Amino acid sequence: MTEHETRLYPRNGMRRAGLLALALVLAACGPRGAEQPVREAKAAQVEAAPDLPARPGEAGAAPSGHVLDGERVPTRGLDTARVARAYARASALPRLRCMLVARHGEILRERCSRGPAASQPANVKSVSKSIVSALVGIAIAQGRLRGPDQPIAPFFAEELRGDADPRKGRITVGHLLSMQSGLERTSGPGYGRWVASRDWVRYAVTRPMVEEPGARMLYSTGNTHLLSALLTEATGSSTLAYARERL
Repeated sequence: MTEHETRLYPRNGMRRAGLLALALVLAACGPRGAEQPVREAKAAQVEAAPDLPARPGEAGAAPSGHVLDGERVPTRGLDTARVARAYARASALPRLRCMLVARHGEILRERCSRGPAASQPANVKSVSKSIVSALVGIAIAQGRLRGPDQPIAPFFAEELRGDADPRKGRITVGHLLSMQSGLERTSGPGYGRWVASRDWVRYAVTRPMVEEPGARMLYSTGNTHLLSALLTEATGSSTLAYARERL
């Protein structure tokens, strides 16, 4: 997670929100500067770039069949022959970099066949969406959010001031989680314009409605970005800090 995708600023300032790359969610800090559009444009290039493995000998390339702490714990009843066959088959999949086997909360096998070693940070891309969704569930369990039926409009009162579309008042936390907000997508053809904007939260929530909330799924990273922004409002901390505390 880079540290520039979460809402960091008070209501009277511009905001950034965030996506997570930790290995976690994008978060938190630093003053806004004129360099923000440049950083966000670079982020767009990262999402659009093909996901290619590092070549042998390059920085970040792992030796073929490299095993990290393969015998870290006992086998815990695993059929080691079957696991070995699974790893052999997995290593033949060109886009699969690593495979991890865990049982009862313990990592039993971890192997990276290509790309960065398991000990190196990697661009987790939209895995961040699942992490943010988990954090929303934690916030609901803590009572910081009421639940999936909670409307999102009060979290974005400033951004939505003057927006005449009443459907935005019916968008809920659950609609963002299920990609059914009805907002015009910020992914796909619209991704570059979104990340080049100076306020990612405002841009995402002020997109025109193209569907009724809950009508159908429209995949959009902006939905998750809005979840991250409202999490910071509900918890009083950045998404990254909340994830480090609770996950």
